[in-house]
Amino acid sequence: MRNILRQIAAATVLFALGHTAFAQVPATVELENLTWTELRDQIHAGKTTIIIPIGGTEQSGPFVALGKHNIRVKVLSERIAQGLGNAIVAPVIAYVPEGALVQIGGLYEIVVI
Repeated sequence: MRNILRQIAAATVLFALGHTAFAQVPATVELENLTWTELRDQIHAGKTTIIIPIGGTEQSGPFVALGKHNIRVKVLSERIAQGLGNAIVAPVIAYVPEGALVQIGGLYEIVVI
């Protein structure tokens, strides 16, 4: 009985080790959705470029979301990265200098002194 249990345990360990050896490469190009080990593996597999998308948060009237630029730049940068094949997309930077329209609702400003 002990011999059978040892064989089952050994088979389980070998199966688990073999399964991790054939782990799938993540389908995402988004840095924020990768673990650090997946990122490391992506770099070793040939990823050499990082795309840093810059969006923004600003008003465009009552019919469009304030973060529309963030959504568009995220989708477009993912498509570009997939097309390049060697790129990863960093999280969107949603802050841009806007100063001219501060009086309009929906904008925010960061003042650097």
